[in-house]
Amino acid sequence: MSSNVKELGSYLAGHVRNLLIVLISLLSVSASLLLIGVIFRKLIDQGLGAGQIDVVHNSIYLICGLICIFAVGSFFRSYYINLITLKIISKLKSDTFKNLLKVDLTRFEDLKIGNVLNFNKS
Repeated sequence: MSSNVKELGSYLAGHVRNLLIVLISLLSVSASLLLIGVIFRKLIDQGLGAGQIDVVHNSIYLICGLICIFAVGSFFRSYYINLITLKIISKLKSDTFKNLLKVDLTRFEDLKIGNVLNFNKS
């Protein structure tokens, strides 16, 4: 495994709880999306095809419930992904600038302006 991936893993290690919430949200969204198809099949085959109005009503209620689960899961997934990325980017910037402040001033004489922010380890 490359050192960049290991270093990214060290930044992600502090966000295990949030990543778990993202994973649960992703699984709930995926399951609800897949179950909508199953409910529609039941609605058409057993409800509309057989003329049973109670199956139609139950199917519509289940679809509404699955759409609510989909919406809530999508919200938590995007909220926590954005929260994690915001915190990691903030930590990366902070670490980069702390490292830049530790570098000796003579090191900057030979560097071009564009290269100053590209080296993180000295």
